[in-house]
Amino acid sequence: MKINKALLLVASLLLHHFSHGQLMQKKEVFTHADTLRGSLNSNRDWWDVLKYELYVRPDFAAKSIEGSVRISFRALANGATLQLDFQQPMVIDSIPGARYERDGNIALVSLIQPVNKGDTKSLNVYFHGKPREAVTPPWDGGWIWKRDREGRPWMSVACQGLGASVWFPCKDHQSDEPDNGAVMNIIVPDTLVAVSNGRSKNSMRGDGEMKQRDAGAKQGEGAMDGGKTTYTWEVKDPINSYCFIPYIGKYSNFSDTLMGEKGKLDLGYWVLDYDLQKAKEQFKEAKLMIRAFEYWLGPYPFYEDGYKLVESPHLGMEHQSAIAYGNRFQNGYLGRDMSGSGWGMKWDYIIVHESAHEWFGNNITTKDIADMWVHEGFANYAEVLYTEYYYGKEAGTDYCVGVRRGIRNEEPIIGHYGVNKEGSGDMYPKGANLLHSIRHAMNDDEKFRQMLRGLGSTFYHQTVTSRQIEDFISNRSGIDLSKVFDQYLRNTQIPVLEFYTDNSAGTVTYRWSNCIPGFNLPLVLAEGGTVFLDEVGELPGETQIALLRVLQEHEFERVGGTGSIRTNVRVIAATNRDLQAAIAAGIFRSDLFYRLNVFPIELPPLRERREDIPVLVEYLIDRYARKAGKSFQTVSKKSLDLLQSYPWPGNIRELQNVIERSVIVCDTENFSVDESWLSRRPLASEPKTQLELSRKPAAQEKEIIEAALRESGGRVYGPFRCGVQARYPTIHSGVENQIAED
Repeated sequence: MKINKALLLVASLLLHHFSHGQLMQKKEVFTHADTLRGSLNSNRDWWDVLKYELYVRPDFAAKSIEGSVRISFRALANGATLQLDFQQPMVIDSIPGARYERDGNIALVSLIQPVNKGDTKSLNVYFHGKPREAVTPPWDGGWIWKRDREGRPWMSVACQGLGASVWFPCKDHQSDEPDNGAVMNIIVPDTLVAVSNGRSKNSMRGDGEMKQRDAGAKQGEGAMDGGKTTYTWEVKDPINSYCFIPYIGKYSNFSDTLMGEKGKLDLGYWVLDYDLQKAKEQFKEAKLMIRAFEYWLGPYPFYEDGYKLVESPHLGMEHQSAIAYGNRFQNGYLGRDMSGSGWGMKWDYIIVHESAHEWFGNNITTKDIADMWVHEGFANYAEVLYTEYYYGKEAGTDYCVGVRRGIRNEEPIIGHYGVNKEGSGDMYPKGANLLHSIRHAMNDDEKFRQMLRGLGSTFYHQTVTSRQIEDFISNRSGIDLSKVFDQYLRNTQIPVLEFYTDNSAGTVTYRWSNCIPGFNLPLVLAEGGTVFLDEVGELPGETQIALLRVLQEHEFERVGGTGSIRTNVRVIAATNRDLQAAIAAGIFRSDLFYRLNVFPIELPPLRERREDIPVLVEYLIDRYARKAGKSFQTVSKKSLDLLQSYPWPGNIRELQNVIERSVIVCDTENFSVDESWLSRRPLASEPKTQLELSRKPAAQEKEIIEAALRESGGRVYGPFRCGVQARYPTIHSGVENQIAED
C-alpha cells in the first residue's frame, strides 16, 4: 500500500551496538623526547623549510645507509640555533658552517653565522648509520630490507608516526612542509631501479654529487663499489617528510594519462618485473578512483607531480604522488571486505583508501598528529563515496554502516597534542560515520559535495588544525556542529535518543541523553523520499494516532518549535495480519486503515508462487555471497528443484535463512543446499488475529503459548515485535501461568 506524505525521524549516528559511558582513561606518561619531537619551540618556530635535497645510498648487505641532505630555509625571525631531528642510532658526520650537540633523537645546531629575519639559508648535513628496521610495516615502521620472490633486494621506508627523522635529518613536524618541494637522489647498484615521489629528472651512472665517506665500501651484494646508478626524482609541491620515500627493486613500469578537471594528468605505475601483467589489469581502477574523487573532493591536488602507484614491500601507504601498493593485485583489503557488506570486495582497498589521502592527508595535512582523524576519517568516508559513485547511494550507505563494527569507543579520536601522539584507531570508522551523520543532518547531498570540494580548495596545500576543519564544516553546513564534534572526537560516550508520543497533542518529544551538555545532532526527515512501514498491523494505539495525524495534515510540530513543518513522503505499508478483523477486535483504527488502503496489493505466500523462487534464490545468493566474499558460478539443479518443491511454511524469511546458511558452508563454486535443513513437518499455523486467539479454547492455549515463546526466543516482555506480550497481549496472563507451571 502506498500514500503520500508522512514523517520519518532518523537518528543519524548509530555508531556501535555497544552502549556505555565515558571509559576511565589510562593516564599516559610522556617523556622529554616526546615533547621535543611533537611540539613547536623556540628552536623550531623561527625557521621555515623551503626545500630538501637528499642523497641516499643504501647498503643492503649491511642494512645501513649513508647520505647527505641540503635543507633550504627562510628565517621568520632572527635566529642562530635550530632543532634538527635525527633519530638514534643514526650518526651525523658533519654540518659545515655549524656546531651541533646531540640530545637523544635531536641535534641542536648552532650556526656560526646567525640568520636575520627574511633571509634564506641552506644547511648541508652529512650522515650515516643503521636506521631502525621496520618490524611490521607499515604500522611498526622504519627501513624495510626484503627480497622479492626471486631473491633480489627490495627496499623502501614506511615511517608515518615514527617520522622521517628515523633515516634522514629534517624538521620532523607535520606543520612544516617544504614550500618548494624536494629532490631525492637514490644511488643503487645498476642491477636495480630506484623510484621516488614526483617526476623523474634523470638517471646517471655513478654516485652523483654525494661525497664519499672515508670508510671503504663492503664487498658483496649491495656493496656500493662497482657499478652504480643515481636516480633523481623531484617533487614540485609541498610534501610532508614522512611521505618522501625511496623504493628500490627490480622495477618495470608503464604509464597512462587522464583528462581530469585541471587538464592532462600523468599516471605512472611501477611494479616488480614479474608482476607487470597483473598490474596492468588491477591498476585500471586508478582511473576510476580519480574520476570518482574529482567529482566528490575536487581536482587531484598534485597535477604538477603526477600520480603513481608503486609496488611496495609492505601493504601500502599514502606517499604523496607515489602511493605505496602491496595489496597483492586483488580487491578488498588483502581479499577481505572491511565492512562485511559485500561492497568492499568490488574494489581494491589500497588503491582507493591510500589514494584518498592525496586529498586528505597530503593536500590537507594536520599540523599535529593528534588531529589525524582529518586524514583517516575523510579517507575512510571516501571509500563510502567511491562505492556510492559506482554502485549507488544504498550501496555506499551499506558500506558505511558496515564499517561501524570496527568502532571500539575505548578512547577519544583526538590524541594528546604536542607529544607526537595519535588518537584512537576509531579515527577511521567513527570519523567516517561522523561525516555521514553530518551529511544526513545537512540533508542536501549537493551542498555536502560542494563543502568537501571547498575544503580542498580553501586549504589547498596547507597544514591545518582540527578546529579549522570543524569550523569550516559548521559554516558551510549552516549548522553549529561544535558540540557534535566535541561529542564524537573528544569523548567516548554514545548518545542515546529518547522519545515519546503524546496522543492528545499528536507530537513526538525527543531528547539526547548520555552525551555532553549542548549536544544537538539534528534529526532528519525523510522528505521527498519513501518510508516503508513493515508490520503496520502491530503498531501500538498511540503510534497509530500520531501516524494518522501526519498522514492527514501532512505536517508536524517540533517540540519547542513555534510552528508546523510540512512534510511530503511516500508511504508503503505492509502487514501479514487481517486488518479488518483487527478493526473488529478494536486493536487497529479504522480511520488509519482507510487512509493507508489507497492502493492495496495482495502478495500470496511463497508456496503459491513457486515460479518466483529461482529469481529470489539468484538474488539471495548474490547478496549473501558478496557479504561473505564468495563467488558461485552455478546452482545445483537438485537443490533448485528441492527449493521449488518445498512448501515454505516460514515464507520468504525461511528462504533467506536457508540461502544464507548454505552460502556460509558451501566451499565450491557450485551452490547447493543440504536437504536436511528443509523440515517436512508442517508448523502450527499462527492465529490470524488477536481476536481469533482470544476465542481459542483453553485446551489449546498451552500449545499456542509454547509456539509463541519459541518464536520470540523465550522473551515475554520486550520492545515491539520482540516479546510474547508485545505480539499477543491477550495471552499475557496465560504466559505467566505457563511459566509458573513449568
